Amino acid sequence: MTQADQYADGTHVMWLCSGPTPELVDAIADGVVPEDGIVADLGCGIGNDISYLASHGRSVVGVELSETALRLARQRHPRLPVLLGDVRRLPLASGGVAMLLDRGCFHYQDVAGMRQYAAEAARVLRLGGRLLLRACLPHGDAPAPVREDLLLEVFAGWAVERMERQSLAVDRGTLDAIVTLLTPTPA
Repeated sequence: MTQADQYADGTHVMWLCSGPTPELVDAIADGVVPEDGIVADLGCGIGNDISYLASHGRSVVGVELSETALRLARQRHPRLPVLLGDVRRLPLASGGVAMLLDRGCFHYQDVAGMRQYAAEAARVLRLGGRLLLRACLPHGDAPAPVREDLLLEVFAGWAVERMERQSLAVDRGTLDAIVTLLTPTPA
């Protein structure tokens, strides 16, 4: 799937959070984010969430497809690791990640890409690792409208700890999303 660079064309301002995202703040407060191991932010953008995690003592890495966003993340957070990568072919070791965060990649995949994403997430997560997924509800350029039944189909074989619709605050208003906490189950 080819997608425009939303950081280069300015589209990102529609969903930008200049601080940490609300679901991440809640996850830290609820003790969901592990204190040991690497937390990887898929689609880390300009690095605000990895910066927040690092300030809370977590080991982090950001993965981003947009070279413009990577440049901005490296300028804003020069000590934090950010990697160029696609969520369907992550530049991360198998079983090397304690938690994955995604606040903006999954819902841009078509169904085949969503399945690749789920397989790749399962590959990089350590045993007992979790995925905190914010899948935005249908909007203009999403190829496969996200629904609960689609999430359950794509993540069949994963344990669903939580799945709820939320309206999440961003700088320019709110985004409606399904926030899901998932764990792959061993085969």
